[in-house]
Amino acid sequence: MIHLNIAIDDVNPKKGYRILGEEPEKWLRQLNEEFGVKFTLFCPTNYHGQHRISQDKQWIQELDSISWAEIAAHGNLHQTSNPQQYGECEFFELQNEAKINERYDSMLCEWLDAGIRPQGFRPPGWLCSPEMNRKLNSSSWFKYVAVHSEHNRGLIWPNRTVFFGHDGIHQEHITIHNVNEANPEGMIMFQSHIAGDHNDNVWNEQNYEQLKLSLTHLFEQYQPIPKLLRECV
Repeated sequence: MIHLNIAIDDVNPKKGYRILGEEPEKWLRQLNEEFGVKFTLFCPTNYHGQHRISQDKQWIQELDSISWAEIAAHGNLHQTSNPQQYGECEFFELQNEAKINERYDSMLCEWLDAGIRPQGFRPPGWLCSPEMNRKLNSSSWFKYVAVHSEHNRGLIWPNRTVFFGHDGIHQEHITIHNVNEANPEGMIMFQSHIAGDHNDNVWNEQNYEQLKLSLTHLFEQYQPIPKLLRECV
Protein backbone atom coordinates (compact mmCIF):
# COMPACT_ATOMS: atom_id res chain seq x y z
CA MET A 1 0.00 0.00 0.00
CA ILE A 2 1.25 3.47 -0.85
CA HIS A 3 1.99 5.68 2.14
CA LEU A 4 1.32 9.42 2.21
CA ASN A 5 3.08 12.10 4.27
CA ILE A 6 3.01 15.89 4.25
CA ALA A 7 6.19 17.49 5.61
CA ILE A 8 6.35 21.13 6.70
CA ASP A 9 9.71 22.83 7.23
CA ASP A 10 10.76 25.76 9.45
CA VAL A 11 7.97 25.54 12.04
CA ASN A 12 9.11 27.60 15.03
CA PRO A 13 7.79 30.03 17.69
CA LYS A 14 8.07 33.11 15.44
CA LYS A 15 4.77 34.76 14.54
CA GLY A 16 3.66 33.45 11.16
CA TYR A 17 5.57 30.19 11.64
CA ARG A 18 3.79 28.81 14.73
CA ILE A 19 0.81 27.05 13.07
CA LEU A 20 -1.13 27.13 16.35
CA GLY A 21 -3.51 30.07 16.48
CA GLU A 22 -2.72 30.99 12.87
CA GLU A 23 -4.48 30.32 9.57
CA PRO A 24 -2.45 27.22 8.64
CA GLU A 25 -3.80 25.46 11.74
CA LYS A 26 -7.30 25.66 10.23
CA TRP A 27 -6.07 24.27 6.91
CA LEU A 28 -4.17 21.40 8.50
CA ARG A 29 -7.12 20.43 10.68
CA GLN A 30 -9.49 20.54 7.71
CA LEU A 31 -7.18 18.38 5.60
CA ASN A 32 -6.86 15.88 8.43
CA GLU A 33 -10.64 15.76 8.92
CA GLU A 34 -11.36 15.42 5.19
CA PHE A 35 -8.55 13.09 4.10
CA GLY A 36 -7.02 11.76 7.32
CA VAL A 37 -3.61 13.10 6.27
CA LYS A 38 -0.77 13.51 8.77
CA PHE A 39 1.98 16.10 9.03
CA THR A 40 5.66 15.90 9.97
CA LEU A 41 6.76 19.30 11.28
CA PHE A 42 10.49 20.03 10.93
CA CYS A 43 11.47 22.60 13.58
CA PRO A 44 14.70 24.59 14.02
CA THR A 45 15.45 24.91 17.73
CA ASN A 46 16.53 28.58 17.70
CA TYR A 47 15.35 30.07 14.43
CA HIS A 48 17.72 32.85 13.31
CA GLY A 49 19.06 32.99 16.87
CA GLN A 50 15.88 34.66 18.12
CA HIS A 51 13.22 32.00 18.65
CA ARG A 52 14.27 29.27 21.07
CA ILE A 53 11.81 26.42 21.50
CA SER A 54 12.87 26.05 25.15
CA GLN A 55 11.46 29.53 25.81
CA ASP A 56 8.05 28.55 24.45
CA LYS A 57 7.58 25.09 25.90
CA GLN A 58 3.79 25.31 26.05
CA TRP A 59 3.66 25.98 22.30
CA ILE A 60 6.01 23.17 21.25
CA GLN A 61 4.47 20.67 23.65
CA GLU A 62 0.97 21.49 22.41
CA LEU A 63 2.13 20.87 18.85
CA ASP A 64 3.72 17.62 19.97
CA SER A 65 0.44 16.48 21.54
CA ILE A 66 -1.52 16.55 18.26
CA SER A 67 -2.17 12.96 17.19
CA TRP A 68 -1.90 13.64 13.45
CA ALA A 69 1.35 15.61 13.68
CA GLU A 70 4.90 14.83 14.74
CA ILE A 71 7.79 17.10 15.65
CA ALA A 72 11.11 16.49 13.87
CA ALA A 73 14.47 18.28 14.08
CA HIS A 74 15.55 20.85 11.50
CA GLY A 75 18.85 22.19 12.77
CA ASN A 76 19.49 24.92 15.29
CA LEU A 77 19.74 28.46 13.85
CA HIS A 78 18.63 27.74 10.27
CA GLN A 79 21.06 30.50 9.39
CA THR A 80 24.65 30.86 8.19
CA SER A 81 27.40 33.42 8.66
CA ASN A 82 27.68 33.85 4.86
CA PRO A 83 24.17 33.89 3.34
CA GLN A 84 25.45 34.85 -0.12
CA GLN A 85 27.47 31.63 -0.29
CA TYR A 86 25.45 29.25 1.86
CA GLY A 87 21.95 30.70 2.09
CA GLU A 88 20.41 29.19 5.22
CA CYS A 89 22.11 25.79 4.78
CA GLU A 90 23.44 25.83 8.34
CA PHE A 91 24.76 22.27 8.42
CA PHE A 92 26.36 22.61 5.00
CA GLU A 93 28.45 25.62 6.05
CA LEU A 94 29.76 23.89 9.19
CA GLN A 95 32.92 21.88 8.50
CA ASN A 96 35.09 22.54 11.57
CA GLU A 97 34.76 19.77 14.14
CA ALA A 98 34.62 22.09 17.16
CA LYS A 99 31.94 24.29 15.60
CA ILE A 100 29.99 21.23 14.49
CA ASN A 101 30.01 19.79 18.00
CA GLU A 102 29.00 23.14 19.52
CA ARG A 103 26.07 23.65 17.13
CA TYR A 104 24.90 20.06 17.36
CA ASP A 105 25.02 20.11 21.16
CA SER A 106 23.11 23.41 21.21
CA MET A 107 20.38 21.83 19.11
CA LEU A 108 20.08 18.79 21.37
CA CYS A 109 20.09 20.91 24.54
CA GLU A 110 17.13 22.89 23.22
CA TRP A 111 15.18 19.69 22.60
CA LEU A 112 16.06 18.38 26.07
CA ASP A 113 15.04 21.67 27.69
CA ALA A 114 11.76 21.59 25.77
CA GLY A 115 11.08 18.05 27.00
CA ILE A 116 10.81 16.53 23.51
CA ARG A 117 12.91 13.95 21.70
CA PRO A 118 12.23 14.00 17.95
CA GLN A 119 12.92 10.82 16.01
CA GLY A 120 13.65 12.47 12.67
CA PHE A 121 16.01 15.05 11.21
CA ARG A 122 16.23 17.15 8.08
CA PRO A 123 19.29 19.36 7.37
CA PRO A 124 18.41 23.07 7.27
CA GLY A 125 18.23 24.20 3.67
CA TRP A 126 18.40 20.48 2.73
CA LEU A 127 22.21 20.42 2.46
CA CYS A 128 24.73 18.80 4.79
CA SER A 129 28.54 18.82 4.76
CA PRO A 130 30.42 15.49 4.84
CA GLU A 131 31.80 16.46 8.26
CA MET A 132 28.34 17.11 9.68
CA ASN A 133 27.11 13.93 8.02
CA ARG A 134 29.74 11.98 10.00
CA LYS A 135 28.66 13.74 13.21
CA LEU A 136 25.02 12.85 12.67
CA ASN A 137 25.91 9.27 11.83
CA SER A 138 27.90 8.94 15.05
CA SER A 139 24.86 9.91 17.12
CA SER A 140 22.11 7.52 18.18
CA TRP A 141 19.59 10.34 18.61
CA PHE A 142 17.73 10.16 15.29
CA LYS A 143 16.07 7.14 13.71
CA TYR A 144 15.49 8.68 10.29
CA VAL A 145 16.59 11.52 8.04
CA ALA A 146 14.55 13.26 5.35
CA VAL A 147 16.54 14.65 2.45
CA HIS A 148 15.99 15.94 -1.06
CA SER A 149 16.86 13.33 -3.67
CA GLU A 150 18.66 15.93 -5.83
CA HIS A 151 20.55 17.62 -2.98
CA ASN A 152 21.85 14.76 -0.83
CA ARG A 153 25.11 14.86 -2.84
CA GLY A 154 25.93 11.19 -2.33
CA LEU A 155 26.00 11.26 1.47
CA ILE A 156 25.51 7.95 3.24
CA TRP A 157 23.20 7.53 6.25
CA PRO A 158 23.93 4.09 7.74
CA ASN A 159 21.59 2.70 10.40
CA ARG A 160 18.98 5.32 9.52
CA THR A 161 15.80 5.14 7.49
CA VAL A 162 16.16 7.70 4.70
CA PHE A 163 13.16 9.42 3.13
CA PHE A 164 13.58 11.17 -0.21
CA GLY A 165 11.04 13.62 -1.55
CA HIS A 166 10.72 16.64 -3.79
CA ASP A 167 7.05 17.33 -4.59
CA GLY A 168 5.64 20.63 -3.33
CA ILE A 169 2.12 21.27 -2.10
CA HIS A 170 1.78 23.83 -4.93
CA GLN A 171 2.59 21.34 -7.70
CA GLU A 172 0.14 19.58 -9.99
CA HIS A 173 2.36 16.63 -10.97
CA ILE A 174 3.08 14.27 -8.08
CA THR A 175 5.43 11.28 -8.05
CA ILE A 176 5.70 8.10 -6.01
CA HIS A 177 9.11 7.57 -4.42
CA ASN A 178 10.81 5.89 -1.44
CA VAL A 179 10.21 2.48 -2.95
CA ASN A 180 12.15 -0.10 -0.95
CA GLU A 181 11.99 -3.64 0.39
CA ALA A 182 10.00 -2.60 3.46
CA ASN A 183 7.55 -0.56 1.38
CA PRO A 184 7.56 -1.93 -2.20
CA GLU A 185 4.73 0.36 -3.34
CA GLY A 186 6.51 3.48 -2.11
CA MET A 187 5.40 6.80 -0.67
CA ILE A 188 3.93 10.09 -1.76
CA MET A 189 5.77 12.70 0.31
CA PHE A 190 4.84 16.35 -0.04
CA GLN A 191 7.40 18.98 0.92
CA SER A 192 6.51 22.51 2.02
CA HIS A 193 7.54 25.49 4.13
CA ILE A 194 5.26 27.00 6.70
CA ALA A 195 6.16 30.55 5.52
CA GLY A 196 8.92 32.56 3.88
CA ASP A 197 9.68 34.20 0.56
CA HIS A 198 12.49 31.97 -0.76
CA ASN A 199 10.11 29.88 -2.92
CA ASP A 200 6.42 29.40 -3.77
CA ASN A 201 6.03 26.18 -1.80
CA VAL A 202 4.54 27.79 1.32
CA TRP A 203 1.27 27.52 3.19
CA ASN A 204 -1.15 30.06 1.79
CA GLU A 205 -4.76 29.75 0.64
CA GLN A 206 -3.87 29.19 -3.00
CA ASN A 207 -1.50 26.32 -2.21
CA TYR A 208 -3.96 24.88 0.30
CA GLU A 209 -6.63 24.72 -2.44
CA GLN A 210 -4.13 23.14 -4.86
CA LEU A 211 -3.17 20.51 -2.29
CA LYS A 212 -6.85 19.66 -1.77
CA LEU A 213 -7.17 19.01 -5.52
CA SER A 214 -4.03 16.85 -5.47
CA LEU A 215 -5.23 14.86 -2.48
CA THR A 216 -8.66 14.31 -4.01
CA HIS A 217 -7.02 12.85 -7.12
CA LEU A 218 -4.52 10.76 -5.15
CA PHE A 219 -7.16 9.19 -2.92
CA GLU A 220 -9.35 8.40 -5.91
CA GLN A 221 -6.44 6.91 -7.84
CA TYR A 222 -4.31 5.18 -5.19
CA GLN A 223 -6.13 5.13 -1.82
CA PRO A 224 -2.88 5.90 0.03
CA ILE A 225 -2.48 5.37 3.77
CA PRO A 226 -1.65 8.60 5.66
CA LYS A 227 1.45 8.21 7.84
CA LEU A 228 3.76 10.18 10.06
CA LEU A 229 7.36 9.55 9.02
CA ARG A 230 8.13 7.96 12.39
CA GLU A 231 5.38 5.43 11.64
CA CYS A 232 7.27 4.35 8.50
CA VAL A 233 10.59 3.61 10.24
